[in-house]
Amino acid sequence: MLDRLELKRKGAGPLYRQIIRAIAREIQEGSLLPGTRLPSIREFARLYQVSKITVENAYQILEAEGYLESYSRSGHQVAARPPEARHELPRARDPVPSPPPSLYDLQSYSVDPRYVDHGNWKRLINEVLRDRSRLYRYGDSQGEEELRLGISHYIREYRGVQGEPHELLIGAGTQSLLSLLIPLLEGKPQRVLFPKEGFRPAEALFRNYGYQVQTYGSLLEEGHQDALAYLRPGESGLSTARERLAFLEEGRRRNLLFLEDDYNGEFRWGTRPLPALRSLDPTGETLYLGSFSGVLMPSVRISYLLLSPSLLPALPETLQSFNQTASTLEQLALASFIRQGFLAKQVRRMRKSYARKSALLEEGLRAFFPHNHIILEKASTLETRVRFLCPAPLEAARKKGVALKATPVPGEYLLVFGGLAEEKILPALEALKEAWT
Repeated sequence: MLDRLELKRKGAGPLYRQIIRAIAREIQEGSLLPGTRLPSIREFARLYQVSKITVENAYQILEAEGYLESYSRSGHQVAARPPEARHELPRARDPVPSPPPSLYDLQSYSVDPRYVDHGNWKRLINEVLRDRSRLYRYGDSQGEEELRLGISHYIREYRGVQGEPHELLIGAGTQSLLSLLIPLLEGKPQRVLFPKEGFRPAEALFRNYGYQVQTYGSLLEEGHQDALAYLRPGESGLSTARERLAFLEEGRRRNLLFLEDDYNGEFRWGTRPLPALRSLDPTGETLYLGSFSGVLMPSVRISYLLLSPSLLPALPETLQSFNQTASTLEQLALASFIRQGFLAKQVRRMRKSYARKSALLEEGLRAFFPHNHIILEKASTLETRVRFLCPAPLEAARKKGVALKATPVPGEYLLVFGGLAEEKILPALEALKEAWT
């Protein structure tokens, strides 16, 4: 058996890979028949003068790929139905090149990497990797308890929102959480309202579930009722706690269920923080949605949803058919990142940076567009809404390396500055002026 196995110590790749290729080849060619027992790890290591770890790695990979089966007492044997010979897929001759990145990105909600605590994040990831007992099983479908506890403290500190761990759901992004929320809304109005800027992925999701989707400019002024209302930070210009309380009372009279997407509520400067609607709702029926994409890094796709008391009874049954979408590894690392205070420090650094960037953006608009712009919304967010009185095509901006986020209103743009380095803000606006001159 394995007469053709010749392990080369140099120039043929890792030894365990050579073992894998040799065994797989003999199984595919029929030299090793289903049910044939292989030497034990110890015996194989002695026969071929390799370490037991090398043999163990090879056997584990062959088992994972379906070539071998293992039994506690009989060791490893050829699987009853091993995979067929594998063929490499042909490579594309002329791959389509990706578009070059914009020199000045004012449209994506990215994060400035200089303010991310990469060192402690990497260390905590490695700590979780060393705890193998947590990584070789499926995680909690509701989200890891340590993270839910950390988030409950986090939103209480930063947004004044009271929420217990058992009321929180974790998911990989907003869409996954909305997919879990929709079954819980049975018996609620089958109509959902989005702000005029919209949130296209969420709108499509609700449509697929049979909801009637509408957009609004000013939620209460337009007389909407009997619906789920999706709210953004700073909704309807509600700038005081008193106005927000009145907004909640009027919403209840109109049978509106509020879903508050507080995606950048931590980043407020220059003014007193606007209280989250959920923090003012005595009934707790306002749903509260948040994400760590903007406060940690976008690649960490972890979001959370704080449910209302009326939806909790249906949660256990819904979770039975739900597989957790967020990485257990990243959930556990994030729980430690919050608990050890690293996220709080990072948020403080980012907030100071965003305040400077917002001021630079306003300065640049005054300098380069003194008579051609109106700032509609600014500060306390990661974007500035601007109306250009004499707008030019987006294509002209792109040719100068400037990417902009247009709104449905002609001439209005959202200048998203979070991920753009401070030293690039003024050059970006200068390039935009050149493009539109």
